[in-house]
Amino acid sequence: MHIVTLFENSDRDLRISLDRYVQQLSRNGEVSIWNTEQVLPGEEKDTVCYQQLEKADLVLLLISQDFLADQSCYDRALQALEMCRKNPAKKMAAVLLRPSSIADTPLKDLTQLPLPEVCITQYKDPEQGFWDAYQGIKKIINPNYRYKKRPKIAALQATLLGSAVLLLWCLFVLLLPVIYPQDGIRIVPEPFFKEADSSMYYKMYKLDQAAQDSVVLFFSIEPADTGKYGQLQYASAIRKKEDANWVKNHMQIIDPDDSQTNENGEYFSQCVRANFNKNDEGEYHFNVQFSKPLDKSRMADFDKKLRCGHTPCYCSTSNCENVGYFSAFHYFYFRETRFYTTIFVFILTTLLLMTIFSIKKASSYAKRNS
Repeated sequence: MHIVTLFENSDRDLRISLDRYVQQLSRNGEVSIWNTEQVLPGEEKDTVCYQQLEKADLVLLLISQDFLADQSCYDRALQALEMCRKNPAKKMAAVLLRPSSIADTPLKDLTQLPLPEVCITQYKDPEQGFWDAYQGIKKIINPNYRYKKRPKIAALQATLLGSAVLLLWCLFVLLLPVIYPQDGIRIVPEPFFKEADSSMYYKMYKLDQAAQDSVVLFFSIEPADTGKYGQLQYASAIRKKEDANWVKNHMQIIDPDDSQTNENGEYFSQCVRANFNKNDEGEYHFNVQFSKPLDKSRMADFDKKLRCGHTPCYCSTSNCENVGYFSAFHYFYFRETRFYTTIFVFILTTLLLMTIFSIKKASSYAKRNS
């Protein structure tokens, strides 16, 4: 494809700025670009221009009021327009550099770049205007081409979007207990070892500060598994983390039902009743004690073995309302998590906004020194 650019001498600097982009099209050898500055000494300018316009596949008119006021520029533009009308394969576009009266000329129906009736110098950032014009030229050459954002603008938009998302996420986390209230007790399904090899623990979290009485929790295995893991000891308990006295006044061990023993009289269930008073929010541990050491590699066998209910225990009811399993999502109901999340989001947002500032300052500095 052969591209011919027509411009008026007072717009030479703007043409050079546009050429920084357009020249990229010629580097693969498939596009050649010519403008009137390439007329050689001794050549007849009008003749050479006419020959180039005849060969042109795309004519770019760099429009300003000076271009329209210059008779030779205006005549060449009308000459190119007439050639395009005779040969529909030729393409022609007006790149609006500065405000002009193009709407009052026969050139008004040409494709206008960067945008219809918007010239490059009207952009707050003229560099973006050159980029949009360049994208428009590529679209004329290849109708299937899709507009690409300018790298700087894309970076700024990504940074702003990232900051907005982080701030919205922070607001969501802070308001989570109000937006989607979660209360009661949540049991972490997977147990963990802490002390002796024959003991394991389940973490539990009381998410709210409301009182909840008569919660019966039980741990149970299959009767045949008592030989594999050992007999359950009468030592099960719920303890509040960092409050050794809580267990004395809030917990009661309940005997398992007679049906919860094997042929050797060994229990395969443990039952505990707990009363959670007001302001008992926090982390708790449910202890399970076996008669012999446990194989830590088989801990997955005990996932979700701690449940709420009275079925295997010597009691008639259990307050299991608002008792369920804990998920990572519930961490955001902890005050500490919300606090640290807010601090983390604040730091990230600050860094992203600093990125915006740095990009804009670097761009301004490069523009002043170009």
